[in-house]
Amino acid sequence: MVQLESATAGRQAAELSYLTGGLSWRADYVAELVGDESQLDLAGWVTLTNQSGTGYENARLQIVAGDVNRVPLPKGVVRVYKKDSRGNVLFIGEDRIDHTAKNEAVRLKLGDAFDVKAARKQTSFRKIADRVYESAYGFELSNAKDAAVTVKVAEPVPGDWEMVAESQKHAKGDAHSAVWLVRVPAQGKATLDYTVRIRW
Repeated sequence: MVQLESATAGRQAAELSYLTGGLSWRADYVAELVGDESQLDLAGWVTLTNQSGTGYENARLQIVAGDVNRVPLPKGVVRVYKKDSRGNVLFIGEDRIDHTAKNEAVRLKLGDAFDVKAARKQTSFRKIADRVYESAYGFELSNAKDAAVTVKVAEPVPGDWEMVAESQKHAKGDAHSAVWLVRVPAQGKATLDYTVRIRW
């Protein structure tokens, strides 16, 4: 029961706001890879569960994701699909994302690629001086796809390090990693070699 007080008599419009429990929601997404897999189309929807004990007819719904902040992409499951050469839609994989702010990068792990492979081996190791070592590594990357791909090779490097030699320029991921973006041709192979000097 709600009791109202009014300074004037007569019929009046009133708006009542209150908090209730028993309402929850979750977000789900479907993504379709486009063309060379460099872009995707994303569709999302929200499933609302009402266990409050009452119904809300013609209710307008507004959901808030995260800690009451501006988060355009609520957390949920992303399922990724791609059309094959015949136009059939194939399921690629799925992953769960957290609340994601506008312009923030989203990383999805969809599984292990069987048509893009990498083989890594250590080709040399030697001691240069006291607590100074030099190691060399080689990668062979193979691509069985009908289109070229770019493979991100991220190598953890401990200690105080410097790159002595490399077959292509690296980028410093952070203080303890080196990153290469290696272009591998369609139905082809590419190699990456580097030598790093580490001081402990």
